[in-house]
Amino acid sequence: MKNINTLVFYKKTELINLILLAMCVFLIVFYIVQINLLVSREYRVEILNNKLAKLLDQQNNLQADKFISDGMPQVAQFAQKSGMIEANNAVYVFEESSFAQR
Repeated sequence: MKNINTLVFYKKTELINLILLAMCVFLIVFYIVQINLLVSREYRVEILNNKLAKLLDQQNNLQADKFISDGMPQVAQFAQKSGMIEANNAVYVFEESSFAQR
């Protein structure tokens, strides 16, 4: 009788050990999958940030090109359309300034 009880105890212990081992394997696989997903998301975010930085740099270059192309002829044309006149013989309030009075 004692042998049967001992055998049943070892069978229960083996079953508990197998369940614990299966849980450990499951948790390790789950951990690896979650870490992989997290790292891949971070990698995608980094790629998108790099693309955004390149696009912002390109936008800045295009804006600089636009400002360069809007040179003096375009400014003069805008001034004529707006009814502005050229200031001749202006008397300056301050000697070393471009602030003039009429």
